[in-house]
Amino acid sequence: MLTRALASTVLICVLCSCAHRAGDGKAAPAATLDPRLLAKQAELVEYDRAADARLRADAARIAGGSARDVTLPDTVVERFVLTVTNRGNRSIRRVDGGVTVYDAKTLKRLGLSTFSAAANIEPGATASVPVAIPMAAFAEGAGLLARSAGQPKNVELTLTGFGLGDGGEAGERD
Repeated sequence: MLTRALASTVLICVLCSCAHRAGDGKAAPAATLDPRLLAKQAELVEYDRAADARLRADAARIAGGSARDVTLPDTVVERFVLTVTNRGNRSIRRVDGGVTVYDAKTLKRLGLSTFSAAANIEPGATASVPVAIPMAAFAEGAGLLARSAGQPKNVELTLTGFGLGDGGEAGERD
């Protein structure tokens, strides 16, 4: 019992000391980062941006597409229909990508997620590919999307990869 009383007294003294120091008007010294670390960070950010641009360009050479929201009210799954055009010379059996969903009126971002969907798109053809993504799989969570289920939305589609007819991945010859 005495130990608890002593511990609580020490805790109160520490809190009072912190409160007293917080009001002394002196700011804590700002932590500075090593310039080499900042340079490496900038280099890696630029590398990631360039790799992302190459990935998008590679995907755009093989296929292009758009997405529209077809989610019904009172659901926990966000549903889209992708319209994908195969520009390659092999059949597309799987489509990988990401969707960003915006409110149609305010253009506020409601969600961001990735997907992988089965497809059957012959070379030179355009096909509709249904995609269902649980609302909880979106980066922002299910809240915003659940409240807007059944309402008009704008959907931005990013294609990032494909499974091709022979089971291989998309390459330079496609």
